[in-house]
Amino acid sequence: GGGRGGRGGGGKWGHTGLPPDQEGGQRGRGGRGGGFRNYGAPVSNRADPRLPQLVQTENKFVAIDKSKWDEEEKKQRSFKGILNKLTPENFDKLLEKILEEGIHEAQTLMGLIGQLFDKALTEPTLAELYATMCAALSDRFLSEGVEFKDPASPDPENPVVITFKRVLLSKCQEEFEKGDTAIKAAEKEALDAAEAKAKADAGEAPPPAEKEEGEAPAAPMTAAERDLAERRAEMERADRMQQARRRMLGNIRFIGELFKKQMLSERIMHTCIQKLLSDPEKPDEEDVEALCKLLSTIGGQLDHAKAKSHMDAYAARIHGLSKNQTISSRHRFMCQDVLEMRQKGWRERRKQEGPKKIGDVHKDAQREASNQARGGGGRGGGRDERGPPRGGDR
Repeated sequence: GGGRGGRGGGGKWGHTGLPPDQEGGQRGRGGRGGGFRNYGAPVSNRADPRLPQLVQTENKFVAIDKSKWDEEEKKQRSFKGILNKLTPENFDKLLEKILEEGIHEAQTLMGLIGQLFDKALTEPTLAELYATMCAALSDRFLSEGVEFKDPASPDPENPVVITFKRVLLSKCQEEFEKGDTAIKAAEKEALDAAEAKAKADAGEAPPPAEKEEGEAPAAPMTAAERDLAERRAEMERADRMQQARRRMLGNIRFIGELFKKQMLSERIMHTCIQKLLSDPEKPDEEDVEALCKLLSTIGGQLDHAKAKSHMDAYAARIHGLSKNQTISSRHRFMCQDVLEMRQKGWRERRKQEGPKKIGDVHKDAQREASNQARGGGGRGGGRDERGPPRGGDR
């Protein structure tokens, strides 16, 4: 009991089927109502090793043993250093180094999975490598019969046993919710700023800033100073929105890679797709881009005979999005690309860049040196599978 994402069908990631087209446009309360809404209550962070751990006594909370806390911090720092060095060549060696640190407590496991997520979301080109690490760790724990006790269990005498996959699922859900919150916060900030500017342009004075008692009032800004402050604030808002959007797209890509490694179920993938397709009339562009990225990654695995009705329904929705004038032409072309990929058996137009082995880098360098020695001439003129040469051969 008590699991947040077990195998049962009625959980928060339960697969309920694609909503009918005529019901897809309802958003409920205002604001952004796209693919991340209602993924369930936020995941508890009481067991997050990055936060101070407290234990409740009769009438107060007390900190846990500092030596244990220091030992946990040391492990997490070691994990970070190991993951920073991860490459396809040293994968097996560093996998053993991670295991040698000793992963016996759920707290340690949750911290490691959190770090793997952070790396995958900030380095999306390495998402496949981090997904492979997740699969290797899970397989090792299963083969060795390693079990973890949930520290948030209501009955400490009979704690709930959790697995690597279950913690991973909770983290996927948490990242969906965090992505939604960050994007909505950035959108609200932009709307509030636009509203404040409109009032200022209309001659309406802004509310006075709060001051400490006895503090002298700030000198009024000149027009140039106000314009500079507004532009700086606008750039900061745009940067926060870009970071939130990049992290959300990284999460989608990582989820797809985890599914390809059989770390997440097909049911969860359908749930993600349905959430991203939940508003065909007024779609959010972030959801459209995330949807196209996800289907480009896993469409081939999902598109089989048993799921044909679902995939046909998704394709119909995506065809509608490709004609929807409320989204940019860039996002409409993304939808068209997904439909073309399906027609061609989910073959990618060009393979996504991922981590290269040192040998491949040397081969590329030798090929480039050879092409330069020939002066870029000959058949192909130095072209490779990634596109046209950098030089002006046209």
